[in-house]
Amino acid sequence: FDFINKPLDNGELDQMIQRAISGAPHLESSGDSILDALVGVSEPILALKTRLSRIARGQAPVFIQGESGSGKEVVSGIIHKLSARSNGPYVGINCGAIPDELIESELFGHKKGSFTGATQDKTGLIQQAHGGTLFLDEVAELPLNMQVKLLRAVQEKKIRPIGADSEISVDFRLISATHRNVEQMVQRETFRQDLYFRLHVMDVFVPPLRDRGEDIILLADFFIKKICSEWGMVNKKISPEVKKWLVAQPFHGNVR
Repeated sequence: FDFINKPLDNGELDQMIQRAISGAPHLESSGDSILDALVGVSEPILALKTRLSRIARGQAPVFIQGESGSGKEVVSGIIHKLSARSNGPYVGINCGAIPDELIESELFGHKKGSFTGATQDKTGLIQQAHGGTLFLDEVAELPLNMQVKLLRAVQEKKIRPIGADSEISVDFRLISATHRNVEQMVQRETFRQDLYFRLHVMDVFVPPLRDRGEDIILLADFFIKKICSEWGMVNKKISPEVKKWLVAQPFHGNVR
């Protein structure tokens, strides 16, 4: 279910036991409706839904791989909602969208006056995720110096905001995702092997759209209904001819 670092912290142990106890009924009562967010009945998607149900029960880090636009962020949200942490915060960040010079402040926070422009204290995203889930999208984009700091946060469950005198204990489940081949990055020494091992405890692969042929019509119907609802239009339907045309397409792209 999870692991605890030595020396043993009784408060941390108590929180973990409470999450383990409270997790099972939640999964039984609402699991199917939460999994419905992953639209599809193809074999790869059904296998993915089964795996997500199992993974959500644990607390170990989850590593999601899949092509851009395949639904990694949707999968991350499902894991959080199915977990015993569902009542806690869900905090997501795209590591590739933040400049290198700002990423430490975003993740770990800072104290007022710790650098030019730090006019007030800032709570980092890791601390915001306390009691819940932290989702690091495109984690392979993190610079090496940030990989070292993230490794310590995952191992010790403690962080030190920029300019702070002491560390802060944090309790979060980490879910990370990338479309890149991290094993190749480890070999090229552009991604730390020790961090990869820490992140890659439970792995999830999100299949590309081209491997989900029978889901194409379901996805098309889903998005048409969503658009009609948002635009205040009467629901449209796809003609048999268009359905046949859609299924015949190669779909080099993905759901997004």
